[in-house]
Amino acid sequence: MKKVVSMLLVLIMSLGIFTGCGKSKVEDLPEGTVKLRVGIPQRATVTDYNDNAFTNYLEKEANVEIEFVFFSSSEKEYTQQLALMCSANETLPDVILGFNFTHYLVNQYGEDGYFIDLTEYMEEYAPNYQKQFKQLDEETQKFISEKGKNTNNGAFYAMPMVLCEATDQLQSMMHINRNWLNTLGLPIPTTVEELRSTLQAFKTQDPNGNGVADEIPMIGNINITNYLINGFVLYDMNNFNVTDGKVWDPIQTDEFRQALIYANGLVKDKLFSELSFSISSNAEYKNLISPSDEDSKVGVFVGHPETMTNAATDALDEFTALPALSDATGKGGYTMIAPAGIYWRGYITKNCEYPAAAMKFMDVFYTDEAISRQRHGEKDVDWVYEEGITPYGTKSYAKAINSEAFFSGNRTWCFNALGILTHWNYLLIATEGEGRIAQVSRIQKEQWELYQNARTPEEEAVNLVYTTEEYEIREENASTVNSFIYTEVNKFVSGQTDPSSDADWNTFLSTLKSIGREELMKVCQDAYDRQ
Repeated sequence: MKKVVSMLLVLIMSLGIFTGCGKSKVEDLPEGTVKLRVGIPQRATVTDYNDNAFTNYLEKEANVEIEFVFFSSSEKEYTQQLALMCSANETLPDVILGFNFTHYLVNQYGEDGYFIDLTEYMEEYAPNYQKQFKQLDEETQKFISEKGKNTNNGAFYAMPMVLCEATDQLQSMMHINRNWLNTLGLPIPTTVEELRSTLQAFKTQDPNGNGVADEIPMIGNINITNYLINGFVLYDMNNFNVTDGKVWDPIQTDEFRQALIYANGLVKDKLFSELSFSISSNAEYKNLISPSDEDSKVGVFVGHPETMTNAATDALDEFTALPALSDATGKGGYTMIAPAGIYWRGYITKNCEYPAAAMKFMDVFYTDEAISRQRHGEKDVDWVYEEGITPYGTKSYAKAINSEAFFSGNRTWCFNALGILTHWNYLLIATEGEGRIAQVSRIQKEQWELYQNARTPEEEAVNLVYTTEEYEIREENASTVNSFIYTEVNKFVSGQTDPSSDADWNTFLSTLKSIGREELMKVCQDAYDRQ
């Protein structure tokens, strides 16, 4: 994407089009219903976007008619699709929602003229956003204000989605089959040695009682590996660690290697299923964890309890939360509870005829009710207003009637597009008793309490504000490095490469350095020093 650097740009800036250059007032809202072309990643689980409860709600509240422009649900693919539209000078949607763009890429699109500066529109037509923003803690407000602003021209090209609620802050939600533990007379494992012994018992002692050696001791995605690693060393695959102000890389430690050797040993002994590295959908996990016509075959699994089990079964009654593993090395024993997540997900494009109406439309997402509808479905159909306490001991007003609305159908868009998501407006109040909703409430409460009692880092290098030059370094290296780490860690654990081999390990480390890991750590240190 070429930068637009010309005398015309200089002239436009001199006339005060950009923020801070003297523009007096944004245009008034148009009269009547406005048609908006809205670009979003399309989810296959949504049966109908037009005849959709959430769409209908947004249209009524914002006085708009939505025409959808669908992009791929794949981040890589929708990024490419938008880039191609821009390079071909195609007409862009008026509004784009839900793209996970880095702030660096957002600024590129803004400086190149594809996204407009939202600053004055936010001030004039986003009262709901302003209200929700003021309720955030001071540190998060400061981060959004500083990071959201383009350092070159002061423009604000994207509306944030802020995620400060518990469910998605638990990075490795681990669950163990308590029926199997009771059958074998075993306690819940709390150390790496106890976990291995428990999985071995699951494999060999027929805990499901069917006389067949069909048990899968443990199964799940990369988050199981991350859970195991944290027993050896603090590890969040998206961030570096920091101690006494010094940023350091957990991956380049002996403790990290020990964790991979341990995890690989579980795979070798068929205690950590090899299926974990080939399964590509939650549906496949569901049929193993919660088959509809037989008992569960799984002892331990990772993931949100609602998305990983079939709703038509009582499988969750068999499971309880698994605590973080205690320290195995002197540097481990952690669980990762993420800080508030801040994502830049709402854009108005150069082709939007009515930016004021577009901002009013986006501002609806910052009401409590819109956030609840976005996540839980149609009010008084899928949830009702009833103030109470969440599984995490905090206040909320949403009581579930149908807990499946977010995951399929035509009540939501099946993803969180925009808004400031808090315990109050996003979490459901806990449900006691029997049934699916109560099962989910119970196991989430157990998980949160266990994680709250686990070790968490005293210092974190998260939500840092980078300079333009640092953003460029991150943009150049981060995707390649993170993809490499993800792939190679899976290869080590699955046995494609050997974490016990000095040759394999040294090749991994040298490649990691050669593709920019050290540069990323340096800019992280520099940004951390400035905060």
